[in-house]
Amino acid sequence: MMKIKEFRFTGKFPNFEVHSILVDNDNKDYDLELGNLEYVGTLDEKQLKELIHETFKAHQEPKLTEAMHQLIGKSL
Repeated sequence: MMKIKEFRFTGKFPNFEVHSILVDNDNKDYDLELGNLEYVGTLDEKQLKELIHETFKAHQEPKLTEAMHQLIGKSL
């Protein structure tokens, strides 16, 4: 289960970007760029949670497939 650890801002006025820092059960942090403050600042709690969820789904780290694992170290 993911939890929101904090929110951070990057950039300079007037182009601040909002980041949500999530933490999983293994205490691994995920830094998600949600968008510019001008947009993110208009969202209510429900909309913001949906944006975080969709952004996390879209930006998960790629994982090796079983076939990729099988081929590591093999000759072609």
